[in-house]
Amino acid sequence: MAKTGQRGLCAAAVLLAGLVSAWPAAAQSYDPYATLGRSRPLDRLMEYERGGWSRQVRIDGRTLVVKAHPRDPSLLVQRNVGAAFLQGAAEGLSLGVAPAALADDVYSRAAAKVLKTAGCRLVAMRPLDGRVSWEAEYACPSGVRIGR
Repeated sequence: MAKTGQRGLCAAAVLLAGLVSAWPAAAQSYDPYATLGRSRPLDRLMEYERGGWSRQVRIDGRTLVVKAHPRDPSLLVQRNVGAAFLQGAAEGLSLGVAPAALADDVYSRAAAKVLKTAGCRLVAMRPLDGRVSWEAEYACPSGVRIGR
C-alpha cells in the first residue's frame, strides 16, 4: 500500500513539475501587444519623451498636456502630472467607487484643438494607461506634420 501511494505522489510531482516548467515558457512565447502590432503601454509612453514637442491646452478649466510622437502621426494627451497623481490617489482611496477620471471626450477635444491649428484632423483615440493618458492618431494634408 505504501508503494502505491508513493508512486501516486511521484506521478503527481512529475506532472506538476512538467506544468510549472511549461508555464514560464508559454508566458514568454505569447505577447499580446506584439501580436496586435503595438508597443506595451509604458514603452509607448516613453517614446513620447524623446519627441520634445509639447503644448498645454485648457479644456473645461482643466490643463492637459499634448505631446507629439517623434516618428508616428500620433499625439499623447495627458493631464498634468499633479492632476494625474491626484486622480490616481482619489480612485485608490475610494477603492474605485468615486472615479476621478475626466470624461473621455475631454482628451479628444484637447487633441482636436491642437490638430485644428495645423489643419489636421483626429482619426482615432485609445487609452494607454487606464484613463490618464490617451493616444490620438491624426491625419494631415500632404507635407504637414505636428511637432516639426
